[in-house]
Amino acid sequence: MKRPDRLRVNAVGDLVNKQFFFDGKTITLYDKDEEVYGVIDVPPSIEEALDKAHKDFGLRVALTDLASPQLWDHISRKIEHSLYVGVHKVRGVPCHHLALDGGDVHLQVWIDTGTKPLPRKVVFLQKKLEGSPQWTAYLSDWKTAPHLADALFKFTPPTGVQKIKFVPAKQTPVPGEEKGDKP
Repeated sequence: MKRPDRLRVNAVGDLVNKQFFFDGKTITLYDKDEEVYGVIDVPPSIEEALDKAHKDFGLRVALTDLASPQLWDHISRKIEHSLYVGVHKVRGVPCHHLALDGGDVHLQVWIDTGTKPLPRKVVFLQKKLEGSPQWTAYLSDWKTAPHLADALFKFTPPTGVQKIKFVPAKQTPVPGEEKGDKP
């Protein structure tokens, strides 16, 4: 991340192999396995761009809340129960283990007990989605003041990759509002 207008996420796992690019003007999502990518125009700040991508296209990018200056606001308004579990090691590093329950989402965070209290592990469980999917991320090699070239945030399609259109998300009606009942 390079504030205020650059973000890149590389997601690799058992079920995903995608790259997300935000260059201050567009968001590009590249699916390496399917060899396709899509581009949308977005506002120039990270938070506004992510908000537009979510509202208009249903696109959510895992762990981007960790980069938000409003991280605590995002998390705290949804917490119903919390627990300090204790100090436990993550890959040999002693960490404070916190468990936060937000009803349909359960979040566990391990924060380094050392002089730089940075997250080392995050487990995110969607309890109400089919199959209760869970994501685990190990966070290491933190660089809090990196020198990142703008080219890192710009997508250049590999040969043979197809550009596709983002499809707008279906609008879900607000409970209690029928057609014509909007204020």
